[in-house]
Amino acid sequence: MAVADVLGDDVDTALNDPAISWDRFRGATVLVTGATGAIGHGIARVLCAANVSKDLDLAVVAQGRDVVKGRRLEAELDVRFLAANVRELSAATSGLDKADFVFHAAGVTSSARMVSCPEEVLATAVDGTRNVLDLAVALGARSVVCVSSMEVYGRGLSGVVAETDVGFLDPDDPRSSYPEGKRRAEALSAAYATKYDLRTTSARLGLTFGAGVPNDPANTRVPLQFARSVLARRDIELHTDGAGLTNVCYLSDAVRALLLLATKGAAGDAYNVANPQASMTIREMAEVVAREVAGGAINVVVKTPEDIESRGYAPPSSYRLATDKICALGWQPRYGMAEMYQRMIASWRS
Repeated sequence: MAVADVLGDDVDTALNDPAISWDRFRGATVLVTGATGAIGHGIARVLCAANVSKDLDLAVVAQGRDVVKGRRLEAELDVRFLAANVRELSAATSGLDKADFVFHAAGVTSSARMVSCPEEVLATAVDGTRNVLDLAVALGARSVVCVSSMEVYGRGLSGVVAETDVGFLDPDDPRSSYPEGKRRAEALSAAYATKYDLRTTSARLGLTFGAGVPNDPANTRVPLQFARSVLARRDIELHTDGAGLTNVCYLSDAVRALLLLATKGAAGDAYNVANPQASMTIREMAEVVAREVAGGAINVVVKTPEDIESRGYAPPSSYRLATDKICALGWQPRYGMAEMYQRMIASWRS
């Protein structure tokens, strides 16, 4: 399966999703922050495809800090690249005179940076979100969708977790900079919905990966490490016992949820986005990859590195995300665990 086939199928699924109100985007200017990252890029890719196939007369503005990646994005898609740091973003610096829809996907997602640079992580989440919301108000936006994380639930929860549940975060732990930043960003989003009558929604994504996530050696997230083990035909090495439960979502499934929330999400609300059928422990995930993706050619072993504390791994959790709320809007996840890996690896092989 070639990358064009995989990504093309993912895009077609979004374009043909009856839950997404494409006519609501007609003639709109759409700002996507963090567009050089996997989620932001996925949103921009689908929007540009919809613009052509549905003749929407869209203007897509893709924000990011990396100019080289931004120019590559402009060459690949029909977007205007906005080189800016969300911590410094404003109506004046953006050069925009309107933005009907805003997808805020910018943020620091490196676990190592969460423990080495917690101030940067927290400030990017809080200051960046405030700037994006201020810009949305100034430009008369109809809707703002903020990419949040299941990590807002913190520790201490178990069983099935709904959007109204909340766990504990240790403010003295530098690793808390990420979930605490997401919590504050969500609070800002809800506050702007109240004060400015702005339709803001937050999507609490599970661990998101799939075709469209590049095989960047600098990205050491668990799914990419497991996929690289398949390609190299080497055993999957777990750095812990892998007993923590994780909630996952295929990238294009997440993009469809974000597009859906832009027109159907309730102002000020948060929504869990994950595939409950694919929830499992990290150890179980590794075993699925070794057995079903690598065909049993590799094994799963545990090797704890000496520098494990500096890697910033999230504390193990034991909850499953309830997705009734987003599913009530018409969303359904399409891909299970093995397929997520198979499709991502297929895109890398091309």
